[in-house]
Amino acid sequence: MSDLKAKILTAVRDDLEAIEIALADNLNPHFDLVSQVAGHILFAGGKRLRPLLMVLCARLCGHSGNHTARFATIFEYLHAATLLHDDLVDDADMRRGRPVAHLVWDNPTAVLTGDFLLARGLSTAADTGLCEVIHVIAGITENMSQGEIRQMARKGDLSLSEAEYLEVIRCKTAVLFEGACRTGA
Repeated sequence: MSDLKAKILTAVRDDLEAIEIALADNLNPHFDLVSQVAGHILFAGGKRLRPLLMVLCARLCGHSGNHTARFATIFEYLHAATLLHDDLVDDADMRRGRPVAHLVWDNPTAVLTGDFLLARGLSTAADTGLCEVIHVIAGITENMSQGEIRQMARKGDLSLSEAEYLEVIRCKTAVLFEGACRTGA
């Protein structure tokens, strides 16, 4: 590991631990199956970049509230939801070195768990009591869905321009990073 990476990880260790605890504590599904499937993707070794960016942006803007880690889970839940859906749409076999959820369980279970994670993220956004946060999260989910649809519609199309490709990437990936930073700020 590089010296810079080690320094960064040391500086944010407490934040990452708080995010991990919040991810587990705030999941609260009514069915064990949902917990198992969500845990399969949520606790498979992700880097937690999106929630960490939210926490760091909040800190940069002077916020040190008790709910920061909990609100940061919004972005990991949204990310995990899209991974469950993308793996199915892309007919993937592996994610983070493990079999994908739709192969371990089945397609409907993976899709509905993704829907649950999306709903949990939206519920947590509503818990902030801030309309601005709810609008950011709603915009993220709209953009991400449209990015995936655009990618599916152009799959295998060799005439795809660089600008169109960058727009797909913006919708599927960048908006979630942007939203995490905006929400923290």
